[in-house]
Amino acid sequence: MFLNSFLSRVKLWFNLLDPSSLLSSDAEIQKAHSLLRSGENREKDAPAPTLALSSVHADSGAVLPLVFRPPAFLPISAPLVVASFLPHSGVKPALFWQFLLQSYSTGFNYANRNSSSEQGKTTSLKQLLLIAGTVSYTACAGALPQIFINRLRVRSAPVQTFLRSILPIPLSGELFILKLENYSTPAIVNKRVQTL
Repeated sequence: MFLNSFLSRVKLWFNLLDPSSLLSSDAEIQKAHSLLRSGENREKDAPAPTLALSSVHADSGAVLPLVFRPPAFLPISAPLVVASFLPHSGVKPALFWQFLLQSYSTGFNYANRNSSSEQGKTTSLKQLLLIAGTVSYTACAGALPQIFINRLRVRSAPVQTFLRSILPIPLSGELFILKLENYSTPAIVNKRVQTL
């Protein structure tokens, strides 16, 4: 697989993120992974590297759970994003959809994390508390526009439009950055803080 042009890299990403690879069984994925590790390159096994790269964790070599494989990210998260951006009648529906979106995105990040230094270790209580705190904090922050509308009893159409349509976009971007920082190494976080 030579990636000497932009178009070949785009084609590779389309192949890696193809949702049809979700239909492959764990046995097919393990076979593709063993073919990739052995270095055999036969014509009939051409889709094997793509299947292995999109379904097997890079560090542990374990098959990723179906919902946390990269090809499943867009089909699962897109409806959650749309539902979280819809205007809600109250705070509870906004929190519900934000909680689902943030839980899925945190689970996806955790399942696909760099785990090369933690081989054989189990998830600690500190990590679980960090995950729960991240989901809670980002779900509440994501529901802030609806909280503002309800608590401040905003009736002005332009202000509601701003809070429902414009504010969620930079807010979601910042939540994504905060979530990445929670899973980054301390050196990366310190580097970002120093540049601010």
